[in-house]
Amino acid sequence: MNVLVPENATDDIADDITYDIVIVGGGIVGLVLACGLLSSDLQIAIIEEKAPQQVAERPRAYALSPRSAHIFRALGVWEQIAPVVFASTIRINSPATSV
Repeated sequence: MNVLVPENATDDIADDITYDIVIVGGGIVGLVLACGLLSSDLQIAIIEEKAPQQVAERPRAYALSPRSAHIFRALGVWEQIAPVVFASTIRINSPATSV
């Protein structure tokens, strides 16, 4: 299990930090929540069982809705991710149909 602590925390005091919010899960939802709370004065911890590199390499498909785009715009990151999130062609193959 990994607990992300402030960069300036030493190992000696990391266990003594009190958090206002603890986010369980370092996937897209947990990290977006953490980013949304960055401008607050809250002490935030993210708990994730896998190492950050393992989380980044999870083989998952994500669907981003217009509301997701709105949230990412508000966080100031949509311009960086928008060019890589849209597919120009989607092909669905199944025994019943092919689109």
